Amino acid sequence: MCAVARKFLMGCELEIKKTIDLNFHFANERYFLLTGFIFNPIGEPLPNAALEITLIDGRYIPPREKHIGITFSQADGRYGISLPLKLECSYKITVYSS
Repeated sequence: MCAVARKFLMGCELEIKKTIDLNFHFANERYFLLTGFIFNPIGEPLPNAALEITLIDGRYIPPREKHIGITFSQADGRYGISLPLKLECSYKITVYSS
């Protein structure tokens, strides 16, 4: 699938340069796209919910946890995030909403 890359652009860069070329090199890993919907307890879509993604590495005792990132649900409760495919690991998703 895809990987995540970050490049912070300052406002002055955007003002000075009309076109900005960005080049990224990704690790040689396989990824998958996790998608789904978030609903409240009565079954209504939950917009703008924050989903915190944590990788659980069960090869260690106790299992090691690594924060992967955060994504947000859309107006219809739909979310999606690209995650590294690690067969020996699992993922924990914690949902926060107002």
